[in-house]
Amino acid sequence: MVKKLLVCGATGFLGTNLVNYFKDKDDYEVYGTYCNTMPVHDDKIEYKHANLCVSHKVDDVVKGMDVVIQMAGVSGGAYKQVYDKGFNIADNLIINPLVFKSCVRHRVGTVLFPSCTTVYHDTDVPLKEDDVVVDSIHPVYRDGAMLKLLMEGLCSSLSGLGSNDTRFVVFRHSNVFGRFDKFFKKESHVMASLLSKAFMDKGFIDVWGDGGEIRDYLYIDDFLSFVEKAIVNYTGCFNLVNVGGESCSISDLAEKIVDVSGYDMDVKYLSDKPSIPVDIMIDSSLAYEKFNWRPQFSLDEGIRMTWEWMKNTYKIDKR
Repeated sequence: MVKKLLVCGATGFLGTNLVNYFKDKDDYEVYGTYCNTMPVHDDKIEYKHANLCVSHKVDDVVKGMDVVIQMAGVSGGAYKQVYDKGFNIADNLIINPLVFKSCVRHRVGTVLFPSCTTVYHDTDVPLKEDDVVVDSIHPVYRDGAMLKLLMEGLCSSLSGLGSNDTRFVVFRHSNVFGRFDKFFKKESHVMASLLSKAFMDKGFIDVWGDGGEIRDYLYIDDFLSFVEKAIVNYTGCFNLVNVGGESCSISDLAEKIVDVSGYDMDVKYLSDKPSIPVDIMIDSSLAYEKFNWRPQFSLDEGIRMTWEWMKNTYKIDKR
């Protein structure tokens, strides 16, 4: 039976990858919402313009769907976290509950929602799903993290309430990277930001702070494989799992990117720029236990494939 799959926020980094991934699957009829960014026309994807802050607009796009992947919202990297701390709160606080309630109302079978690893505290060991300590969340992350935790709780409360037993899968994913990322933009996350700087080949790439912070990175194809397995493998009305890849310090990440680029450039550390001195590593063993999922690509492989995609997409190669 062909399932109707809706990606809310289908023109963002993750949303674009999701619709492109599922459009070639025979088991799915793919739909995607957009608001501010026009999608590229594709005969295999039906795009719907919708302001998801408006209840009846949400109902219009959700009704009749079997699977809803809620990726719509506002996000950004360290620049946004430091200089516009509350940037993602208001719209996301409106959009998520409207989408979730509409899914239950219209008997959607499966709803997937991305939480975030910023709910975790500074650590020197990989953390599991129960290791959240609210009082220890870094102040820069706290507002956004509290919103994510609130939405996780809402998903748990709504799961199984619909007459069709709507099922929620919440995943705390690490820093996903790969094709269609926010390259060359101020709001880029660290991977896209460093890749963009290397791609410009100005003789150096700069890192805010000393680069000592450790983060977890997940290649886009591993992210997509998790989403598919989470849809297919039914494990109850509510699941919350970590979805991570490989941990690495930002300084080591910068060096890896320089190596892959093949360019002769230095890494400069800008001590006068703000950084977020938190080490975040996650344990994704529960995702394997629940959904038989493990990442297949190493960090080095992911960086190399992303670099090749950038070269082919932007048609620039100075070597």
